[in-house]
Amino acid sequence: MKYWLTFIVNLYLKVYHRVEVVNSNNIPQEGSGVIASNHMSHLDGIIINAVTAYNTRRKINFLAAEDVYNKNFLFRFLCDLGNTIPVQRSTSDRVALLKVIKLLKSDKLVGLFPEGQRSRDGKIGEAKMGVAIMALKTGTPIIPLAISGTFEAFPRKTKVIKPEKVKLKFGNPLNFEIEKKPSKDRIEYVKNEIMNEIKKLYSAVGWDEENQVYTGNTKPVKWVRIHNLPDHAYFNHSQHVVAGGLECQDCHGPVEEMEVLYQYSELTMGWCIDCHRETEVKMEGNNYYTHLHCLLYTSDAADE
Repeated sequence: MKYWLTFIVNLYLKVYHRVEVVNSNNIPQEGSGVIASNHMSHLDGIIINAVTAYNTRRKINFLAAEDVYNKNFLFRFLCDLGNTIPVQRSTSDRVALLKVIKLLKSDKLVGLFPEGQRSRDGKIGEAKMGVAIMALKTGTPIIPLAISGTFEAFPRKTKVIKPEKVKLKFGNPLNFEIEKKPSKDRIEYVKNEIMNEIKKLYSAVGWDEENQVYTGNTKPVKWVRIHNLPDHAYFNHSQHVVAGGLECQDCHGPVEEMEVLYQYSELTMGWCIDCHRETEVKMEGNNYYTHLHCLLYTSDAADE
């Protein structure tokens, strides 16, 4: 999508659909990536592509059924705006997967709708295996996205686009290790992980899926707390990182490699004491405590 056309489309989206975008910084600025979104309407691909191009000047390549692409002039025009790659329904998923892999190896962005079809009732449906297989085969970051409002704006069997409000919320990238021959259970697990993230984002934008309305009650995405220290325990990260010279991995393990975060160390009092006994803190040239003492002295002088 040309940038001038992107500007026009985004202007239309802001005025007519009052499009609101949250966490667009999660869209990769470079390298490969897969935007995995729920699918509500034919507008989804166009809006996602326009928003991405406007924020990153990158385009997304979507896969769509060839019969939809060739349905009529309007559909072909809309598909071309969304950089759609037509795929024959009669071909196996392997053909589509090979096309995706080729794009990702060229550091392109790919857009996928894990459900494989538009929603019939405005609710998120069951995902196909394709997105999980592609994630495990390529190891490409999966960026979950929840889009809401497009079902009301342009649902099935309608020819008029309504001026409904549309929201997009991008989640944090999901990373999965490459597996040449993933098991069915593994594929099912990854598929559910991706869809659960999309559902959490969908709820967080304030959309009531059951009643098909915006509640206005937006909320942060609910995270599961992993490192849960007692209330009486005080831990200062800056003191350990700046003064002690520790890396995050020293206590939390290889978090950059964890598909699902877990507690790596005991984090008990005995474990902390052992670490303090064994770790030598470099005091020379370390201005952390000097700065801290200055702050305390300044505070005491002000009290007097």
